Amino acid sequence: MNVSIGLLITLIGSLCTETGAVLGLLTYSRNRKNDIKSNVKNDATESAIIRTKLDNIGQSGDLIRIDFKACDQRWTALSES
Repeated sequence: MNVSIGLLITLIGSLCTETGAVLGLLTYSRNRKNDIKSNVKNDATESAIIRTKLDNIGQSGDLIRIDFKACDQRWTALSES
């Protein structure tokens, strides 16, 4: 077999290029899946924080309403006296 060195170098270079492209695509695919999982986890955390804050605001509104009713009852009692 009489294979020239140039042809051998070309074949090895092509094989390395193809291997690099395949490894790059596999790495991209794996990292993309991890990024999606991470984003979903972050979205769920942010949503839970927002829900908790809204619940706290609602509870504060209820407390203000109760205090207002108590003040109104006191004013009514004072005005009747």
